[in-house]
Amino acid sequence: MHRSACGTDKGNLRKTNEDSMLCMDSMGFYMVADGVGGHNSGEVASRLAVELMKDLLLSTPPDGVEEQDLPEFFNRCLWHINEEIYRRASADGENTGMATTAVMLLLRKGDRKPIYSMWATVVPIFTGKGSLSASPRIIHT
Repeated sequence: MHRSACGTDKGNLRKTNEDSMLCMDSMGFYMVADGVGGHNSGEVASRLAVELMKDLLLSTPPDGVEEQDLPEFFNRCLWHINEEIYRRASADGENTGMATTAVMLLLRKGDRKPIYSMWATVVPIFTGKGSLSASPRIIHT
C-alpha cells in the first residue's frame, strides 16, 4: 500500500479555495480537482468531482483493469462525472456554469512510477455562445 499526505491552499491571490482532493492510498489513486475561477460554484464542482470519482472507484476498483484499458476506464468515469456536474449546473441556477479541472494519478502496487495519469477539464463546457456542452475535454493521458 502507498502512503500519502494531502493538503491544499488558496494561495495569495484568491479569497476562497476551490480545490478538492482525493487520496486513496489503498488503490494508489490520487486526484486534485480545481474549481474554475470566474465561474459560479467552482468549489461545488471540484468537491462533486472527487466525491463522484471516489464512489465510482469503490464500486468498480481499477485494480482489475488492464493497463491498456485504463484510458477508456477513466474516460468513462469522467463522462459520468461530467454528466452529473452538467445536470446539477443546469438544474440549479445558483450553480449555473460551475466548472472544474482534474488531475489524476494511479500507482499500482510495487510500482515506483505512475502507471496512468491524466489531466482533464471536467466541466459543463461553455461553447462560446453562452450555451453549455456536456463533454469532458481530455487534455493528456
